[in-house]
Amino acid sequence: MHPDDRHHVQQALGRAIHENEDFDIEHRLLMPDGSIKYLHLLAHTVKTSSGDLEHIGAVTEITAAKLAERKLRESEAYLAEAQRLSHIGGWACIPTTGENSYWSV
Repeated sequence: MHPDDRHHVQQALGRAIHENEDFDIEHRLLMPDGSIKYLHLLAHTVKTSSGDLEHIGAVTEITAAKLAERKLRESEAYLAEAQRLSHIGGWACIPTTGENSYWSV
């Protein structure tokens, strides 16, 4: 686990265990080669017939989605900065309703 995420994950798992809560968290794995993978953990907490708590869920690697999100945010920031520097903007509307669906200045 990435050291910066350890506390966040421990808190979420602690709440799930002590308060019988479901959990839905994302965290990073720091791989031996220094690369980072992103995981999404989703689990439902159930009480077994013996009274024990059990977490039933899934772990999904979401590294590709996280990297795509980052690239999209960077691209949007570059576009916003270019529009600001050149004093232009953009807009889009739905012709059938005349509703503006996008506006940037």
